[in-house]
Amino acid sequence: MEQLWRPALDKIIFFFLIFVSCGKHPDQFFVDEKLKFAFQEFINEAKNNGKELDFSKLKKIITIKENSKILGRCLNNEIQINITQANDQCRITVSLFHELGHCVLFLPHFDEGLDIMNTKINESCVFYFLEWNQMMARIFKGKSQ
Repeated sequence: MEQLWRPALDKIIFFFLIFVSCGKHPDQFFVDEKLKFAFQEFINEAKNNGKELDFSKLKKIITIKENSKILGRCLNNEIQINITQANDQCRITVSLFHELGHCVLFLPHFDEGLDIMNTKINESCVFYFLEWNQMMARIFKGKSQ
């Protein structure tokens, strides 16, 4: 009798161990609908640059409305993007990439030149897209500039 259920139990244990040992998949935490386009772009850029991502410490990515100059923050394993300031597709993308740089890639600020990890976003957001490929290569290699 033991032989009949043993193979099934072995498979259940095997899949449980795989599931528990892996980091969170992006579908296993909440991403605000307004940020999904930029989040998917981050995943695509990571793949294009050969970077594997570990979202295991991230709980959620949300939008907030706050009357401050802060565009976003990574706080207690949660990313908050202030859509009062990051109010267009470019600023949302740059802000989310910046915060994911902190929360997922563990990058510090880099305040020299045009860089995703700069503490200030350039007023003319279009400059980021002129150097986008170079910036993506830098952040996914674990360093800026």
